[in-house]
Amino acid sequence: MPKLLLYLLFTLFPLISFSQIKITGQILDTNNNPIEFATVTLLSLENEIVKGELSNETGNFIVELNTGGHYQIQISYLQNILFEKEIVVTENMDCGMIKVENYILLDGIEITAYNQPKIVKEIGKYVVSNIASSPLSKNRTTFDFLGTIPFVNNNPDGNSITIKNRKEAKILINGREVGDKGIALNILKSTPAEDIKKIEIITSPSSKYSAATQNGIVNVVIKKNNEGLKGAVSSGVSQSYYNSQNANANLTYSKNNWFVSTGIGVNNYRFKSKQNSIYKDYINQQQTHIEFDNNLKNKTITPFVNIHYDLTSKQSIGVQFNSSFRNNSTTNTSQNEYTSLANNSVDSLNQSTIKSRNPNFKNLFLNANYSLKTDTIGSNFELNLYRFAQDNNTRITNVFQWNNGSQSILQQPDVDMEFYNVVADYTQNFQNEDVLKFGINYSNGQTNNRFFHGNYDGVEYVSDTLRSNDFKYNDNTFAAYLMYQKLLGDNWEMELGLRWENYEGEGLYENTSVEQKNNYLFPAVSVLFYANDNNEFSLDYRSSFIRPSYSNFNPNSYYTSANSYKRNNPNLLPILSHSVVFNYSFLKHYSLDIEYDYAKNTFNEFDIVRPNGLIETITDNYGKGYELYFGFTYNKHFFNNRWNLTASLFYTYDKSDGIYNGIDLGFDNTEWGLGLKNFVYLNKTKDAILNLSYGYGSANRSILGEMNAIHSLTFELSKTYKNFNFTLGAYDLLRPTLELREERIEYSFYKRQEYFKTAYFRVSYFFGNRNVKSISNKQGKMSNRVE
Repeated sequence: MPKLLLYLLFTLFPLISFSQIKITGQILDTNNNPIEFATVTLLSLENEIVKGELSNETGNFIVELNTGGHYQIQISYLQNILFEKEIVVTENMDCGMIKVENYILLDGIEITAYNQPKIVKEIGKYVVSNIASSPLSKNRTTFDFLGTIPFVNNNPDGNSITIKNRKEAKILINGREVGDKGIALNILKSTPAEDIKKIEIITSPSSKYSAATQNGIVNVVIKKNNEGLKGAVSSGVSQSYYNSQNANANLTYSKNNWFVSTGIGVNNYRFKSKQNSIYKDYINQQQTHIEFDNNLKNKTITPFVNIHYDLTSKQSIGVQFNSSFRNNSTTNTSQNEYTSLANNSVDSLNQSTIKSRNPNFKNLFLNANYSLKTDTIGSNFELNLYRFAQDNNTRITNVFQWNNGSQSILQQPDVDMEFYNVVADYTQNFQNEDVLKFGINYSNGQTNNRFFHGNYDGVEYVSDTLRSNDFKYNDNTFAAYLMYQKLLGDNWEMELGLRWENYEGEGLYENTSVEQKNNYLFPAVSVLFYANDNNEFSLDYRSSFIRPSYSNFNPNSYYTSANSYKRNNPNLLPILSHSVVFNYSFLKHYSLDIEYDYAKNTFNEFDIVRPNGLIETITDNYGKGYELYFGFTYNKHFFNNRWNLTASLFYTYDKSDGIYNGIDLGFDNTEWGLGLKNFVYLNKTKDAILNLSYGYGSANRSILGEMNAIHSLTFELSKTYKNFNFTLGAYDLLRPTLELREERIEYSFYKRQEYFKTAYFRVSYFFGNRNVKSISNKQGKMSNRVE
């Protein structure tokens, strides 16, 4: 059977006709004047250039092809896209007159252009294109540009990207994994936005993707045009409680069959947090008051390289190597005050210092890939091989000082992880635009966690055999998927998918075995309906899961203060969830989302006060819950497109039921919030931009406790001068102190965490072969039809 499958994938291709096929047309402006020297490019569905020609003095063009197929025709001038449309070519084709309503002013010459990003809704996702022509992309990084998309939020501290109401999204580059989150973010911060062909905001990932991508995917597709050598360098400094510095560099070379991209990020980050916590144990009539002062130092170097080579017009290979090297250092000082609730008197006082050092933390990621086009309408086979390795050896020294003495312990988790993954995908496109996709996936993970717990005897740290262990975990995952996408008439589109995942994991420690075996089917259904240009509906159903992280599996405990500790849990089950999302987009500026989510085996990290008075932080499955979400988004340009406004409003109701060790953890929660993103062009050339973003979230309830309302305000001023960009900004300007409260029959707690405002300044320089030097844009509309 495998031999037969390979034979079908690699040898059964359509016959090729070598007769010339001509595509003709004429490019005109709105006054029916011809446009000369416009570039007419035919691209494959994989975004690779097939053929290109220039229009003549009458605006006419002729593009000759050897074979028919499914292509995208693109008309541009000085890198500004005038027109894009997918076409199916089976014989000579006359596109007729292509009219464009926009124009830009360049050295006194008016030409047409479309200078705003195009956002198109597709099955389960939004596709953002025409990025390079937007003023918001000029001399800015891809990470910065993502924050300008209406339903995407890039955290101003640079540590995460979210989609709508979801948590952190998964980041792919050219449809592939790139390693851990830090590596992916560094690539986005190093890559110029003008180098991006398109961005896919996948709100409802299809069956092709892992069932653990319930928070959505951001897939960034980089251009592979023949533009020679170019690059960018940037350097920034931020001031919060401490001063931090960072620098990024990117270099790309694209010529003929080669595309090479490489870069590096360097970060010297310091962070301070202060927390005040009061725990009350009503059973033992004891109160513990803990004051934490935490200081973090993090030095990171993140190099990456991506090499792509076209073997033929149908076959390509690639390799990428990404890595991250960190030197982490944390010092946490705390004071524990113990008070009797009976007589309100202080029983004892303890001061502790916990120093955590990890000077050699590293992540290494390698990907090798092969791609084969199996016909001329976009069908293809892809094979990806992945390897990821992590070395994390942390030395945690705890010194506890009591009124009558002191104690010193050493906690040292030495963790080595190695993962291998093989992914094979096949896509079959049909002439009627239906699409069939199927694939298989196998992954293997090996984790070796050597945890040392030692007590200091005056000379050295002596291992505590009851707390030290050597934990080894090995798992295997098999997955397969099948999905079919079909057009149902001119206005309807539907996608059906099914994914199967089989997981087997085993952990060994001290002659004890911990096993997890599960076998799941994850169905998915998506429907998209185009009523007309002003009304669009979509409905998506998806089932998914969240697996526990490998750090949870070693059944050890480590102290966070004199009477508080954190305990891992090797018996955690994955969260299984089902979601239904309805979206209605109307009048081109409005979007309404209604989402229902149900989950069982829910787990999270939470605090409890044990009957012995110790404070335990534990991650465990505690029950089930559901959530109902309403979201409304408005996006529009004002004042001749000088002001881009995105306003969003949401309301959430969620309910959770669960019990842990006889403690009822259930809760009901209602929450609402709003967000405003403003991008204002401060001059006619649109090279000075003001960004003001405000967010509000009401008080809410979760497994963590009751949290106060949160405000946020981000200010950013950006100015482009020639090939330079200067950015000055600040965030957390209105953010209050975070407060968490919990009141139960057995215990209660109150936590207060202080935030510090942050200001930053960044300089970027872009160099190399850049086709567009200085363009003054005037916005209008573009015709989406070929007349």
